Amino acid sequence: MKLYQSFYKYSSAKKIADHGLGPFLTSTLHSFLEAKCYNCGQILPEHSIFGNSLTLDLHGIKLICQECRTGIPYHRLYTEYFYTIDRYKLLIELSNYIIRAKPAWIAILLGLRTNYSRFQNPKDYTKGFEAKLHDSDKDWIYQNDWLYRFADYTEPVINKYQNLYNNHSCYDCGAGWQKWYYKEKNYDGCCSSCGIPVQFQWFMRSSYESENKLLSRF
Repeated sequence: MKLYQSFYKYSSAKKIADHGLGPFLTSTLHSFLEAKCYNCGQILPEHSIFGNSLTLDLHGIKLICQECRTGIPYHRLYTEYFYTIDRYKLLIELSNYIIRAKPAWIAILLGLRTNYSRFQNPKDYTKGFEAKLHDSDKDWIYQNDWLYRFADYTEPVINKYQNLYNNHSCYDCGAGWQKWYYKEKNYDGCCSSCGIPVQFQWFMRSSYESENKLLSRF
């Protein structure tokens, strides 16, 4: 039974990849399943797959390694190649979610970039896809309620764009940033773990408006 379930999962995910998924190109989805760069075939760290490697241009969403994106060779750490997310199952769930919920593509892209911890548990996949773009009516009603702000409020993910303070770790290697990083307003600095300059982090290299405009074509 388990062998059949595994075969079904792999074949279903590859069938989705063969057809593409909106702005996710066929080659991109195969790159995703294989954890490889769309351009050069280099193996991608998991944090990067669900972070900076998700790039966007006129043709759609691609998975591009740090070296192809920035010209800077990646400083590899062996622990970064222990994969914890079932990408085959996640792709099947993503396809089902898109059919069911018909979300905005920008919400899907931002969910994949920012909800790495959600994707550790298959039961939370759907929550990971549901990136919050704007404050709700409830958020506005309770905006002065400190308990609500502390316990229940989630800041819209679009507030991460162009804002170092709303991003607490590197989206290439997953390394956390220390307090001094923010205090010095180190927008010209680099991640101390993998060496990528802040300007190449996904939230600095583009804007919500420009990425949403590109995705509105699909």
